[in-house]
Amino acid sequence: MDNKQKELNAKRVYTALCTALDELHLHYSKNTLESGSMVCDFKMESDDLPLSIRILVSPSAEILSIYSSLPFAAKKNVATVALAVCMINDRWTVGGYDYNYAEGELLYRINMLFHGTTIGKESIKEALYATVSHVDKTNDLLYDVARGTIDLEGVMNRLENKED
Repeated sequence: MDNKQKELNAKRVYTALCTALDELHLHYSKNTLESGSMVCDFKMESDDLPLSIRILVSPSAEILSIYSSLPFAAKKNVATVALAVCMINDRWTVGGYDYNYAEGELLYRINMLFHGTTIGKESIKEALYATVSHVDKTNDLLYDVARGTIDLEGVMNRLENKED
């Protein structure tokens, strides 16, 4: 597929994204990066911690990515945080956490490819719902691990809905 077609397809996906966000009555900012990627940034409330969300549509990679960066750094207990991330990611088939241990950044990410096709607003909404649900279920757990108030056995118990 040539670059012009990739850009046209990415613009269709971006239009579907903006329509989905409008239908959800979310207030977002739009921007185009130097790379040509188009982004929407917004915040959402969850049950415990606020969620910052960025959705990026990349014409060159033909991918839509939903990111939610957790609002705290996890620079201590690095090995325990990394293993907790693995334990959480193992339970999901869609999306997962990335952990930059040097910076302490925890980032939840879902990617959707649109090579030779497009992504509709309903699929985007479902991916956004999954992001919010997954982050909301685990951000407090990762916060506790980052602070050192829970060990791996406690992580396992909480993931299995047992008392810790």
